[in-house]
Amino acid sequence: MSNQRPIFNSGLYGKANRTVMNAFMESADTLSANQGAIDWAYRASMPEAFATRTFLARIKSATVITAGCRWSYTGTEAVLLFASPWHEEVTGTGYAFTDAVNLRELFNTSSTDIDGMNISSPASTVGPVGSYYSTEWVIDGLEALVIMTVSYTKTGEAAYYFDRPNPIRCT
Repeated sequence: MSNQRPIFNSGLYGKANRTVMNAFMESADTLSANQGAIDWAYRASMPEAFATRTFLARIKSATVITAGCRWSYTGTEAVLLFASPWHEEVTGTGYAFTDAVNLRELFNTSSTDIDGMNISSPASTVGPVGSYYSTEWVIDGLEALVIMTVSYTKTGEAAYYFDRPNPIRCT
């Protein structure tokens, strides 16, 4: 076996002459010498299907999706402070969101099957994250900080989600 680069003095059958065969060899040498850069460029050109970002978020309001068990949330990015009021909303970063979902609510099937448990015994009701009960669940002016994750759907739209238990009240 030889590790030398062959130099073709004649061609192969099918019209591949000496010039063509030597050009093939030069192409193979170039490919071999630059394989790392070619692999990097190939990976860099591929879309990031699961690119995500997490940030601290303030939940402001909720809209009912399914009565008594699922809501979509709106809010904005926030930062922690080390004195009262303990957090501050951040504006102008592009991370104000609507239609965020709570992962714990995804499999809620009715107002009695919440987060994998039946809340009919004892009879209870559930509200959106950050709400409080005052003759009914208040869904505006919510007070909750969550770790929000933003990712992208298959269609390229931003999808916001978090995971936090809902408040429960025995009736």
